[in-house]
Amino acid sequence: MAHTDRLHDTQKTPTAPDHLAREVARLVAPLAQASLISPEDAEVTLDLHLEQIGILPFRPGLTPDYRAWAGSLTWAALILYPRTPYPVHFPVAEENLARDAANAKAYVFHASLFTIQAWHDRGTFQLVDHNGPDDPGVFWINLAGTSVREDLEPYRIALTDMTS
Repeated sequence: MAHTDRLHDTQKTPTAPDHLAREVARLVAPLAQASLISPEDAEVTLDLHLEQIGILPFRPGLTPDYRAWAGSLTWAALILYPRTPYPVHFPVAEENLARDAANAKAYVFHASLFTIQAWHDRGTFQLVDHNGPDDPGVFWINLAGTSVREDLEPYRIALTDMTS
């Protein structure tokens, strides 16, 4: 979706289609380990027919308190894992990775949710450095506050029963 096509405030933000939710759920376990090894580099971008989704893990205590996706994406997904103390001690037991994946929460956001106005207002879903269609900027979420986590909740997807 081009930034000129962004929804107006009066329109409802699209919810994640089932196929996107399944793709995000499928990556929760593999990103549990990748986000421990290299937290800031554990990113996946999927090209799904007519749309792209960027998937980023977030580990409180290990990952910086913000996440940013390319502003050219149609969807952005955040996988929130349990708090992780630093430093991480390797090797990490498989049961610990499985527990992290089981306790993860995932959220999927449509591009239209991120706005320049939110950036000016320091809102939750910010569109930063947007300079037009040729320089779309980045989608930005500051995850430092608990109120932000409440803002995420309407975009949470189920991580169970996603095998079909």
